[in-house]
Amino acid sequence: MRITYTDKITAEAYNILLKSIGWKERPHEQIVIGLSGSISFVAEHNGVPVGITRIVTDGGYFALIVDVIVHPDYQGKGIGKALMQKAVDYLKNRLPSGWRINISLMSKKGKEGFYESFGFVSRPNENFGNGMSLFFEKEERDSE
Repeated sequence: MRITYTDKITAEAYNILLKSIGWKERPHEQIVIGLSGSISFVAEHNGVPVGITRIVTDGGYFALIVDVIVHPDYQGKGIGKALMQKAVDYLKNRLPSGWRINISLMSKKGKEGFYESFGFVSRPNENFGNGMSLFFEKEERDSE
């Protein structure tokens, strides 16, 4: 099986990947905005996206790796590892001499070991407290 890598994905293909792992589909416009504000690495098989990881960064000292997604039919084939390595290498290779960057992510429960293999450390630990999240979804309302 030959996997190629690109930096392009459509909102429709992104939603297909989300649904393939049981995540909620997102509105088209929201995906377009999200993709345009991030750096994407996309794994393709025969031109069809089968995995994605994205980076959101301030361009200076902080980056967040998000959406490490591999379609279930392609999991266990090294695609997630390749996508993560591309993301980490991208950030390391653009770091000027003397600079330091904080690369963060939120791991799915039970997948911490995967990220630890890239040098990430679990929280809490002796230096850091728990990571925290806040999700907000605005309810749709009928126009009156």
